[in-house]
Amino acid sequence: MNEVQKRKVNFVKEELLNDKFLTDIGFKFQKEEFEKDELSGDSYSFIFKNVRAARSLEFNFTPDYEGQPYFIVYIHDPDNKTLDVDAYCKKHKIRFQGDLDPFNLVNFSGNFEQQIKQFLGFLDRLFKEKMLAILSGQVWEEIPFDWHGYK
Repeated sequence: MNEVQKRKVNFVKEELLNDKFLTDIGFKFQKEEFEKDELSGDSYSFIFKNVRAARSLEFNFTPDYEGQPYFIVYIHDPDNKTLDVDAYCKKHKIRFQGDLDPFNLVNFSGNFEQQIKQFLGFLDRLFKEKMLAILSGQVWEEIPFDWHGYK
């Protein structure tokens, strides 16, 4: 990983660690994981846990996936169920500024740092307005995997 990618990863980590909304709803940083992948690029997972709600949040960040930074965000429950936040958005037709995909950072204006801040702001609003019951452990939503006709 080059210096630019390292700076991006460190910036994302700092922004997540300083996210007031995550702290306000009881999530605390648990660990960071690194995965080296020649095909999709190196990725970092920043995992936050809320013991009281029995939920964890995983922010998987790849600084250079096909030339662009890329995020996957998961919510995990204690029964090893996983909810892909992007799949949740697609199921509920939640978009950014009309019909733009919020998980594609190029849909946010500005430089990398501004895009990350806008994306995390989008997530805070999404979590607060649409997913708080899931994050607080009150409900769980199953979203079947979309096989795109290959099953």
